[in-house]
Amino acid sequence: MAVYAAADGVTSFFICKLSSRIGRTIPLTLNFLLDIGNYMICLFWIPTDSTVWLVYIIFMIAGTIDGIWQPLINGKQSFFIARSFVSCGNHTYTQRSKFEYLKKRNVAE
Repeated sequence: MAVYAAADGVTSFFICKLSSRIGRTIPLTLNFLLDIGNYMICLFWIPTDSTVWLVYIIFMIAGTIDGIWQPLINGKQSFFIARSFVSCGNHTYTQRSKFEYLKKRNVAE
C-alpha cells in the first residue's frame, strides 16, 4: 500500500501541472491504456516465487491510475460546482424545480 500511495501522490502532483498545459484528453487516454494494461497483467500473470516483485509493480500502476483519475475528476466537479451545477445527472431536478417555480408564479413555460 505504501507503493500505491507514493505513486498516487507523485502522479497527482505532476498530472495537475501537466493537464493545465496540455488538457485532459492525453492524460485520460494514458490512464485508459495503463488501466487496460494493469488488467491484462492481472489476467495473464501466473504467480510464482520468482515473480513476487510484480505485485509491487501492479500496485504502483494502480496508484498511478488513481493519481491521474482523482485530480482530473475533482477538477471536472469543481467546474460544475462553480456554475451551480452538481453534475449532468442533476438536470432532471433543476428542470423540475424550474417548473415548480414557474407554476407557483402562474407563468406558462
